[in-house]
Amino acid sequence: MTHRTSARLLLLAAGVLAGALLGAAPAAAHTSLKQSDPAAGSTVQALPEVVRLTFSDTLPLTPTVTVRDEAGTVVNSSPISPRGNTVLQPVKSTKTGKFTVTWELTSADGHKTSGSFAFTVVAAPSDAPSPTAPVVVTATPTPEAPQSSSAAPPPSSVSSTALAAPTSGNSGGGANWPLWTAVTVVLLGAAGTIVLLRRRRAASA
Repeated sequence: MTHRTSARLLLLAAGVLAGALLGAAPAAAHTSLKQSDPAAGSTVQALPEVVRLTFSDTLPLTPTVTVRDEAGTVVNSSPISPRGNTVLQPVKSTKTGKFTVTWELTSADGHKTSGSFAFTVVAAPSDAPSPTAPVVVTATPTPEAPQSSSAAPPPSSVSSTALAAPTSGNSGGGANWPLWTAVTVVLLGAAGTIVLLRRRRAASA
């Protein structure tokens, strides 16, 4: 092999290597989506407050992220928040179903990249109360009192006049006889005392 042939082969190999490096450099500089939260194709029980996208490289410019519900309505609630190679897109919605995330960015070499993915929001299971067994109330029979061999005599009929309480009044003198009896006893006692005293004086004289 001559020196010229060896030089040509070296130049050819260098050209091929340079072409490969030049062709791979733009591809290596393209930024792609690395992961997301919620993940692509996942199912969650509630829409999170933010959709998190993490890219393979630090983003020189803030990307565009749009989140739509199943009806196509944009649910972005506030501007995007970039943090290095991660962006946070706040969202807000009370709907369930399929949500689609679309993103678009510019790589460090000026190349524009875009993509999309979807996740599903389902309603959280409600804590339904367990059925309560019906309450059955069983009446307890009351024991009957033993009957007496002799029947109780029927209540005697009492005259309403006999049960009536005595009333006070001035209609007759019978109501005041205790007072007159006491006065009579006192007067008789005084008279007897006077007679007895006179007899003693007469006997002593």
